[in-house]
Amino acid sequence: MLFLLKIFIYPLSILPLWLLRALLFPFKFLLKHVFKYREKVILKNLALAYPNESQKFYRKIQFDFYDNLFFLISESIKSFTISQKEAARRMKVLNPEILDKYAQRNQSAIMAFGHFSNWEWTPLACPSQIKHQIASIFQPLKNKAINAWILNNRSRTGVIMMSTKETNNFYEKNTLCIANAFIADQSPSKKGSGVWVDFFGRKTLFLVGMAVQAKKQNHPIVFIDIQRIEKGMYTISIEDLVPEPNSLSVKEIAQKFASRLEKQIKANPGNWLWSHNRWKHHFEEVKND
Repeated sequence: MLFLLKIFIYPLSILPLWLLRALLFPFKFLLKHVFKYREKVILKNLALAYPNESQKFYRKIQFDFYDNLFFLISESIKSFTISQKEAARRMKVLNPEILDKYAQRNQSAIMAFGHFSNWEWTPLACPSQIKHQIASIFQPLKNKAINAWILNNRSRTGVIMMSTKETNNFYEKNTLCIANAFIADQSPSKKGSGVWVDFFGRKTLFLVGMAVQAKKQNHPIVFIDIQRIEKGMYTISIEDLVPEPNSLSVKEIAQKFASRLEKQIKANPGNWLWSHNRWKHHFEEVKND
């Protein structure tokens, strides 16, 4: 399986990005108009997030989502050979000083993301633009060979990759000044493993790992806002989200992230990953909550 992936992906990855997109365009057409990837989940999520809107409204966001997904897929393929310099040119951090002020105090921080726009280039683009050592939390894949291959690519610019189970031991054994990247908008696998917050006007279950780590390690949280300014070109804006995590509860931290993420999505809804089954847990089904 890994061999087949490599012989398919590497020849495509070395191509200029415009040519890569052109060669993959038939795949985009199939994804968008024939297979209609996860259409039921996407339309269900949109109806929950934007009740009482027209079918035309939902379809526009659905097709915008497919466009963004195509950019993400083609740019993820490109990530296997893109240089760090080129990645930084294509994904510019506009205000690194927001994070740098914590590095100057030798204070680690948390970079909070959603599945928005192109998050895959951040391990390649950010290390040369901020002062922290970047670490990224990941969920290991079942296929160990493919997992190792992907981790090797994501860490080739010096990013430390750690599984969710390794975070506590890492901070106990290391004194590095870390910016820990959390993609924190996934739905928890179990109802009892998160907190309920308001998200798009609905009670929504959010993961708590980021908030728990922030409070345990006293790590401030910054929000990472990635925006596409044109094809293959992005900006990153860094915002202080929770400067003093010990002044808030876990639920309050999760709510701050959810509220900021909602604002980001509403500004450009087609760029979020609507294919996640985000509202699979129902608040009314949970007792004593």
